[in-house]
Formats: sequence, C-alpha cells, structure tokens
Amino acid sequence: LLHPLCELLHHSNALAHSMWIELFPYSWSSLTSDEQQALTKPLGMLIARDCNKFQDLRRPNVVQGLLEAVHRCRPPPAISAPVLRFAGRTFNAWHSALSILEDQITSLQYSSDGRRDDPVEVIDALSDLYKRLGEQDVMYGLWCRQSVMPESKVAISYLQFGCWQKAQDSLFGAMIKSQQSGSLSSIPKAEKTIWEEQWVQCAKHLNQWDMLTSYAKEISQFDLQLECSWKTSDWAAMRELVQDPMPSDPGQTKIYDIYNALQEWRLQDAEKHVQEAFQYALKNWCLLPEVTVQAYVPLMQTFHQLVELNESAMLLDEVNKSMRHNSVPDLKNTITAWRERLPNKWDEVTVWYELLTWRNHVFKMLVECNQNQQDIKTALNALGQHEETWTHIKFAESARKQGLPQVCINYLQKIMAGPGIEGQHTYSKIREEALSRLELGSQPDLTQGLNLINKANLDYLQNPRDRAEILRIKGEFLFRVPDQRNPMQMRVSEANDVLSTAVITADTQSKTWVSWGNVLHAMLQAKIDKGGNTPADVDQRNKLTADAMNCYLQGVRYGSEKARMMLAKVIWLLDTYDEQPSLGEHFEKSIDNIPSWNWISWIPLLLGALARPQATRFRKLLSKLAADFPQALYCPLRRFLIEKQGQSRAADGDGGTSVPKAATPSAAATPGAGGTAGAGAGGATAGAAATAGATAGAGSTPAAGTGAAAAAAAGPAAAAAAAAAVPAPPQIHLHEVGQQFPSL
Repeated sequence: LLHPLCELLHHSNALAHSMWIELFPYSWSSLTSDEQQALTKPLGMLIARDCNKFQDLRRPNVVQGLLEAVHRCRPPPAISAPVLRFAGRTFNAWHSALSILEDQITSLQYSSDGRRDDPVEVIDALSDLYKRLGEQDVMYGLWCRQSVMPESKVAISYLQFGCWQKAQDSLFGAMIKSQQSGSLSSIPKAEKTIWEEQWVQCAKHLNQWDMLTSYAKEISQFDLQLECSWKTSDWAAMRELVQDPMPSDPGQTKIYDIYNALQEWRLQDAEKHVQEAFQYALKNWCLLPEVTVQAYVPLMQTFHQLVELNESAMLLDEVNKSMRHNSVPDLKNTITAWRERLPNKWDEVTVWYELLTWRNHVFKMLVECNQNQQDIKTALNALGQHEETWTHIKFAESARKQGLPQVCINYLQKIMAGPGIEGQHTYSKIREEALSRLELGSQPDLTQGLNLINKANLDYLQNPRDRAEILRIKGEFLFRVPDQRNPMQMRVSEANDVLSTAVITADTQSKTWVSWGNVLHAMLQAKIDKGGNTPADVDQRNKLTADAMNCYLQGVRYGSEKARMMLAKVIWLLDTYDEQPSLGEHFEKSIDNIPSWNWISWIPLLLGALARPQATRFRKLLSKLAADFPQALYCPLRRFLIEKQGQSRAADGDGGTSVPKAATPSAAATPGAGGTAGAGAGGATAGAAATAGATAGAGSTPAAGTGAAAAAAAGPAAAAAAAAAVPAPPQIHLHEVGQQFPSL
C-alpha cells in the first residue's frame, strides 16, 4: 500500500499536499509533550529556511502545507510570530498564518484586571498581516484593544470613519499629553509607533506635504522623503535619494525611477522601468490570496498609475517628434482618455492626488518645452494650462465630496487667474470654493464665501444654469450669515430675493427650488413665532406656506433626491395649515406633475393621513398610486385595514369579527367620525394622528354608543335593550377597498 501511494504522491503535488495535511496532525498527537516541544523549534526553522523562497510562486508550496498542517494540530506547535508573519505574506499562506496567530492570542489567559496580556510580537504580526490584506476594521479593532491612553482609542475611531483632521488633532493631543504628564516611558512602544504612522497618514490625506517633508528629513525616513520630493517637485533631491541602496519596496522605487526618467526626457529608460515595475506588481498580485480581498484595490491602482506613466512616455515622445518636424503634436486621444479615466469617487483622496499630481507635472513639461515654432509653442502652452487647471479643479471637487473642504480650498489657491483660465473653469473654481466654505460653516468662512461670490463677475457665464447655481449658493450664504444691523437674525429676506432670481434664471434647477423652500419655511416659522392674528398676518403665513410647499414639490418634479426627503414636510404643512382652501387645491394640482413613484416610500404616512380631515387631499394621490404601482400599495393598505380592525374591536370590547365603517378611508375622513379627533392631534405625526382618528371614530354612531353606556349603568335589562336597538356595524373586507380605489 505504501509503495503505490508514494508513487502517486510523486506524480501529484495536490495529492501530496492533501495527504500531508491529513497525516501530520495525527502524527503530532501521537507524540509526547516532550517530543512535541523538542520538534517545535526545528519546525519553525524549517518554515523559515531560505531554500523555500524558490517556491514562493508555486501553488501549493511546502510552506503552505506546513502552516496548514500546524494549524490543525492539537495542541498546536508554538511557532514564533515573526516566522508566521514572514511565511504568511511571502508564500501566500495568509489565512493559515492568521489563524495560528489568532489561536495564540485566544489561548492566553485573562489577567486580573480583565485585560489580556498579549505578546507584542503576536500583536505586531497580526497587525502587519491585516494591514497588508487591507482589513482595516480588524486592524483598528486590534489597535483599540491594545491601546492604553483613551486619546489613542478616540483617534483610532476617527481614523476608522475617515475623519482625518480630528484624528490628527487627537493623535497630536495624545503626544502632547504624554510628554507633559511624564508618562511617555510607560506607554507601549507599539502604541507610540501607531501615533507616528497614523499621524503621517492623516497629513497625507490633508495634503500637508511641506510639513511631511520637514518631518521626513528630521527622522531620516527614506521612503517618505522620496514620496514628498516628487509631490513637491523637488526633483534634485529625488535624484539623490533614488541612488541610495536598500529600498523597502522595490516596486515603488521603480515608479520613482520612472518619474525621474520622464522628468529628464529619458523616454527609453522610462519604458524599461515601466516594464520592470509591471513585473513587481504582477508578483505582488500572485502573492495575494485567491479569494478577493481589499488588498487587490491598491494593486489595481498601481496598474492604473503604470498605464498612465507609459502613456506619459508616449505623449512626450509625440512632442519630441513634433519638435523635430515643426508640427503640432496630436495629443487629443491621450488627453481625452485621461479625462475619462479618473479614480472612483469613493477612492481615497491620496489616490486622486497621486494620479492628478503626476498629470500636472506632464502638463507643466508641455508648457516649458523648448519649441522653436512660436505658434506650436503657444498651442502647447494653452493646452498645458487648460488641462492643468481642469485637473486642479477635479481634485478639489473630489476632496470636497470626501469631506475635506479645507484641502479643497488650499488646493484651489494654486489656480491663478489669467488669460488661460476659461469662463467654465472660473465658474467651477468659484463654486467649489464657495461650497467648501459653506461646508466649513464658521463665521469667517461664511463671510469669505459671500465676499467671493459678490466679487465674481457673472456676465461671462453663458449657461443660465451656471448663473442660477451661483445665485443659489449666494442665497445659502445669506441664509446663514447674520445681519450686521441685527446679529441675532439672519439675512433671510435677502436670501429670498436672491433665490427667487435664481429660479427665474433657470426654473428647472431642482437644488434651487429646495433651497428656496427652506428659506420660505424659515420665514414662515419666524412669522409663527412672532404671532399676530390680523388678516394681514394670516395672509402672509398662508402665502408662505403655499410657496414653501410649492418649492418642495417643484424640487421633486425636477429630480432632486433631497426634495424627495422633504415630502414628509409637505404632508406636515398640508396637515397643519389646511384651513386655507388654496393650499389643498394647489397640492391636488401639483401631484399630477410629479411621478407617482416618488410617493412609494411615504405610503404608510399617506394611509395614516386618511384618518385626518385632509383625507380628501390624499385620496386622489393614493388612487394614482393604485393605478401605477398596485403591488407597492396593496401590502401597506392591507396592514392598515387590519390594524384598524383590531383597534375597532378593542374600542368596542367585542371579540367578533365586525369592523366599524369608520376604519375605512372614507369613513375615517368624515369630520363627524375620526376627523375631528385627528385634527386635534396637533403636532403629532401622521401615523399617530391616524391611530387617534381611527380610535375616536371607532363607533359608527357616537350618540348611540353613549346611550348604550348609560343604559348599562341603569341595569342589565336596560343595557340589553339598548344594545338591541343599536344596529350592528357592517363588516369591511379587503375586496371593499375597490369602492375607494377602483384602480386597485
């Protein structure tokens, strides 16, 4: 049996791998504890031998089989954490190494204070493997578990949610506190390392490259100096640094070699370095697990970067040819591809910055190229300035959308006004800076943003939508900036005038309608707080209510997602201020212009409003929903009627199956039934109001119900006679819904 089996194992690596994994745990369990302890150290040395590196790209390899078999052993051999970390990341044995390290932590006992006394080497190995696999959440959780200072845990939480500025402030505060209190020596070295590394990461996300350059020089950190030198255009320092030996990441160093070669117009060397960098990236790809992990994303971004570096070499080669032949280079295809091939909007801002910064370097090289023909040089100069400005604005937009408004503002300051700046670029620059200051929200930023828009010349904007957008942002600033004459009040009336002008300029801008609706609602609330029951005051409140509701409905009509969230406010306005006939009539006319699918999310709220006096306003809308989306309406309507049945039974104290007619939408809308009680609900929500209305209208004849109660107090016989005199309420079934909603 053994001889044929050995022959099979020599012919199949997969079979040998499987047999080893199955047999080694049984052999290990048969050994004594002394024998197991004697074999543990040689087993670790076998895993770490240099000869295994020849199999790092083979699947399966020897180290994978050893680690997987070790993981199945009970009790497991105590392999050292550095060996497991090296073997896991070098031989694609990530999950086996992680499982063994996690078992080592789990096997440790709790200390007296309830906190695990984990070895530093195990924690470092786990953190490194999690980081290389891109498991950020697990890594952050491990750091929080080992942190001593509360400030460290706060900073890690900020890091986990991408609050880079707050995380940097917390990390810096933890460093200052530990130095001032004299407890720096008592803090673990791993925690202080986390402070430094994550502070650097925060500075990268906040685009603080000048500060990082000084920091890297002080601590002589080679990789950080290289990264800072090319991002700050310090090419002389970068050439000196690249010549130093022993880089920590050979693939990244090759990319720096490409930067240097392209900057010096050594295009053949650049092409050679690109091919070598591709090989390093492919090798790193093969070392990752076969299952999809987050670590593939940075590698794909590296491939994207290498493709653009290769295209940069081709672009510069085209410029070289044009200089020799005194012709205009054809760069349209490359420039168009770069505009369309941007990082994903959810990619980190560092990815955007690295890619777009290199593009700006290429555009500067186009501007500074030594072209003999003046017309060709002028064309290249205009192209370079145009694309450089577009790239600056695109990065600023990405930073703002990722919650980094200060980075957006700082980066926009690099764009200098001049003849090369087109009107569309000027509009985009003003818009991004204004929105960033609006997001910051501090009083100085709001004032600066308003001054920026006031100084802008809107005559160059040919598109009415662009002018309307600038006016909308101006209205938002006026809505938040206090009045100089009365600092306790905002400039709401001025915001109202500006937003009305914006709507006249472009009446299809959904954001403008929503902003105007918010201003009108604030004006309405101010009128209500001020009070006054004169006819003029009432007319003003009625007009503001109708205008605010109209703005929200127009915003929904023109496709604003924010306006769709305001439909609940529309229902509330209609419920609160329905005393004026024009408000309900305007609502009934407006719903014809709004696609009915916008109301699907609010079906429970609309059904609850059927128990209110405004039921007639919503019956038409629900009928339209029943015709367009019957399945979306059926289940909420069925549940609504069943709930009304239960409430009616509880109100009558009857265990039968009869349901009062007031539970139906038509009866619930009758003022004599549930409508009066529903209107008295005041500020209650529509769902609570529906419940109150249905409960109040549970009896089909309130007077008869009161007589029955009086008869019950008089005696059993009188109660029976009164009950017989009252007719039984009719039963309501789901098929009767068709009486109110024929479309369904």
